This record gives sequence, C-alpha cells and structure tokens, in this order.
Amino acid sequence: AVHSSCNHESVSMEGYRQEIPRLLGRKPNFGAIHFVQLLERYITEGKIRIPKLYAAATYHAPCELTRLGGVTDEPRRVQGSFIEHLIEPEESGRIARCCGAGGLLKATNGAISGDLAEKRFTMLNSTGPELILSPCPSCDQNLEEASSRFSDSKPVQDLAEVVAHQTSGMRFLFSSWALLDVVHDTTFDGSGACHTTDWMDWQYHRNDLFKRW
Repeated sequence: AVHSSCNHESVSMEGYRQEIPRLLGRKPNFGAIHFVQLLERYITEGKIRIPKLYAAATYHAPCELTRLGGVTDEPRRVQGSFIEHLIEPEESGRIARCCGAGGLLKATNGAISGDLAEKRFTMLNSTGPELILSPCPSCDQNLEEASSRFSDSKPVQDLAEVVAHQTSGMRFLFSSWALLDVVHDTTFDGSGACHTTDWMDWQYHRNDLFKRW
C-alpha cells in the first residue's frame, strides 16, 4: 500500500488507483491510504500501543481527508486510544469548517486564508483544550500561524508528532511528513529501537534494512 500524511496525496492517489483499470486495462496491485488509517489498523491489530496522554485535546478534521476521502472515524479512534479527553469542536466531522490552507487558497489569497484560519482557530481554542490536533501538515501550519495572533492560544500539533513523542523509544518512527514502518522485529541495530531522526540517516538505514530483510 502507498501511505502518506498528505491528505491531497492519499486522496488523489486512491482516485488514480480507481482509474487505472479504465486507463491501462488492468487492476492495480496496490492501495492508497492516509497514515491515520494505517495507524488505526496497527492499533486494532495490536502491532503498536501508544502510551496514555493525560491531556485534553480537540481535533480539526482536514477538508480533503474528511469530505473527499471519507476518513472521519479513524482519526478519532486513534486519538481515543491514548488521549485521556478528546473534545469535539463546533462544526466537526464532515461539516468541519475549513482552516483556509487547502485548494491553493493560501498561495492565491493569503488574506482570506488567514481570516478563515483565525475563525477556525477560535472555534478550536474555545473548547478549552491543552492541545489542538490535526493530521494535515497544511492545516497545522495555517492554524499555528493563526494561533500566534492570540494571547491565550493553545499549541497546534500534528497528530503524528504527538504519537512520535508518546512512542519515543519504540521501533516505530513518525514524522509530520511520513510514517515509516520497521518490518517485524528487525531493527536498525538489533537493539529494538531506532536511534536516528535524521532523514538522510533513515534513508541509509532503510536501504540497509531492506537488503538484510
């Protein structure tokens, strides 16, 4: 399967995958999913256990992932598996208000994008959370920029960053741009833990890992 933490990539790739039979005359041998879907699967299958986070968090649902991709329950199940208190904001799920980052709006009309981000951040911040979470790097960036204009703002973090912090020392390495799965019990140095967060180092170790596997 192809998996990504970019909502546009995962939704678009799945759309392309469904068009392959018409374009090429054969069925594709791969699927395309967002990293929260893969993470939810790992949690369900018992492949990963995320230590409890004793905090209150609210969740911003990205437009493309939720409305186009139909991924609404998986992120909540992931967060519910380890976050003590998950608060639903006003206008959530499929009717979640846009943060203004998508659809090239931020690049073509920064003023409208910023205004939308402030309105959405106000909704999220008003729930009284300790963390504001989203599994979309673009949403994270726009909401974080909006938060800087408020004196009582709570931190905005990517869901992958929180999972990375909670699972530090395990043999799963996450970043806000990719989810990397170490196969079975094979690790970089045989000790059961990943010892690098540098992308180039990871590429080197990944290639070595796949050769040995």
